[in-house]
Amino acid sequence: MSSNIRQILHTKFHTTVASGTTITDHAQGEHSVAGPSLIASEHFDDLIGILDRTMGQQSPRVNSASLFSKYYGNLISLPPLYMALHHGVVIDFRLRNIVLQTPYETWKPRIVLRSLDDINDDHEHVHGEDALLYKVIRQIFGQNMAPVFHFLSDTYGVKQRLLWDNIAFSIQWAFETWVNDAHTVAQRTVISRAYERLTSESPTLFGLPESEINPLAISCRTVPHPQNENEQLKLRKQCCLRYSFPQGQRCLTCPNISEEERKRLHSQ
Repeated sequence: MSSNIRQILHTKFHTTVASGTTITDHAQGEHSVAGPSLIASEHFDDLIGILDRTMGQQSPRVNSASLFSKYYGNLISLPPLYMALHHGVVIDFRLRNIVLQTPYETWKPRIVLRSLDDINDDHEHVHGEDALLYKVIRQIFGQNMAPVFHFLSDTYGVKQRLLWDNIAFSIQWAFETWVNDAHTVAQRTVISRAYERLTSESPTLFGLPESEINPLAISCRTVPHPQNENEQLKLRKQCCLRYSFPQGQRCLTCPNISEEERKRLHSQ
């Protein structure tokens, strides 16, 4: 089972598992940051520097932090959600079990897991069909994404709502893809119901105050797809600021561009 999990993580998400008990912090040509160090300025500034160089120049840190959240949110949330829904296992993506690596010369981040030892063993006393989803939410959002996003907001001045909106949009897209790719009605039902639970749980499960709203519960405006007017294209809730980099441009799903600009982007 362990070898199969490793293969799926590597093939679908470019996530690897350390072959030994430790990970070399400075692998040849790689910059590595252990999960707990992602909420420390001296380590995070190095990552942002690599991202900035890849995008062309140093940009305002609020923009860099927003773009980082898009990459990081996908790397941290999609693999464990997929594994829980499709293979019935909980992969430990808490800060203590991850290392973020990227080449020094270009921003191509990936996650290395220290181990698979904690699968289905995070001591949460939850039972029934929602147990796996509950554990995943607590691990990847409450014990990873929430503290990282809080750090980004406090350190670089980016609004937490923008950071959460970035990942909420990606998760919504992923679930729609998984539903469409499901082979059976039962599997589609399981995935659809999981998304409903994911977007209706208390914000405290995501590491947020009870006074907040569920951070993944977003409603997206739709417009006719630039290639097929009979198909609807969902737009992001907020601009992710990717365009602000010299080598960046507006996303096809940006809410702040005209339909003429959207068609131009699609034709490129």
